[in-house]
Amino acid sequence: MNEIIRGPFQFFRDAAKSDSLRFVSYIACLLIPWMLVASRSVADTLCIVISLCFIIHSVRKSNWAWTRDPVVRVALLAWLWMIIVVSPFATDVGESYKVALPWVRWILMYAALSSWVLTTRKDITIAAFNITLLAILLVADTLWQYRFGVSLTGHPAAENYRLTGPFSNAKIGIFLTKMCFPTFGILFYLSLGSARLRNSLAVLFYLGICIATIMLSGERTAFFSAIIGLFVVAIIIAITDRKLRLISLGLSALVLVLSLALLMTQPALQDRLIFLSQQMGNFGQSAYGKLFWAGYQLGMEHWLTGTGFKGFRLLCPEMMNTGVANDCNLHPHNPYIEWFAEAGLIGLLLFISLVGSMVYRAYHSIKTTNGNARVLAIFTLAVLVVHFFPFLGTQSFFSNWPALLLWYSVSIALASLNMVPGRLAK
Repeated sequence: MNEIIRGPFQFFRDAAKSDSLRFVSYIACLLIPWMLVASRSVADTLCIVISLCFIIHSVRKSNWAWTRDPVVRVALLAWLWMIIVVSPFATDVGESYKVALPWVRWILMYAALSSWVLTTRKDITIAAFNITLLAILLVADTLWQYRFGVSLTGHPAAENYRLTGPFSNAKIGIFLTKMCFPTFGILFYLSLGSARLRNSLAVLFYLGICIATIMLSGERTAFFSAIIGLFVVAIIIAITDRKLRLISLGLSALVLVLSLALLMTQPALQDRLIFLSQQMGNFGQSAYGKLFWAGYQLGMEHWLTGTGFKGFRLLCPEMMNTGVANDCNLHPHNPYIEWFAEAGLIGLLLFISLVGSMVYRAYHSIKTTNGNARVLAIFTLAVLVVHFFPFLGTQSFFSNWPALLLWYSVSIALASLNMVPGRLAK
């Protein structure tokens, strides 16, 4: 780590000389999280750059070993299903193909990052510190907004006490949750290998301030998914690592106490909790409940091929006219229901298989490693739980910004397993 801090410019010069395509892809990888804040179109372009560089590299080297990754294979099957079966029978064929055809870029970006771009300890460490720096700036911006009503970047808070940070709408909580969780694991792994206590304390402070900001953001899905992720980490560490058992459970209790302290002292959070309890008490009549039901109904009516991508937003109003649904949106706010509604039953099963292949890779790493490396694998599993826990409302799986946020986070998490000595992404 000290070598990276002392000579980052030399590191980049060496990387540029060794492989220009990989160097361009690595720079694009570092820029993506920043561009997700500054310009979603640039962020998407960077993803495409990585994908194209990776394909050119694979052709030049005749290296297609990455296609043996179960995650890649299942994702490619899902992509073929989207193109060959779903889109030809879509409610709007043209719109469906606009989503389906370029969807392959997420698969290629994942394969590039996990098997080519982020394969060494240096690569992954720099990427983690890059995200951490961005997160610290976003936390400062968001907390300033919470205190004064306007962020340092000039954005006012959203309605219903929700914070926006540098964004124009309320998504800072979910951004921090999905972007920071991979770095929690990487930095915690690095701190465990350090003899300096201050490194571990710095990581814990980073985790704590991120969780506090996520809670203060007012985004219920973001906060609950973060707590569920930490719960998964605490339980698995407690079961598998006797040395860290008390520390893990103690830190979980501390997070719970601090969360309760914020809840008891911040009126805005109390109002959000009351609103949440009212929704959960009558979930079927809540906005999420109505959207879930509408998505399920569309899936049942089009179970073989689905409605096609963007079909939900087209057909849901018709269901309202006939009385089948009584609330609509652009998507059903749940990835499993969205896949069922727009890609049919087979599409849903392929999505479940995709999630399962990712979970299995993390689980296999937990089973086959020990000590600090196992902690890294446990955090990787927690990242997947944060993204794919089935009972929370989410953004659309097929919209560009949330899709890039998800795939980038998952790619960083699974690529972090390459830090384990003697391992390489397969």
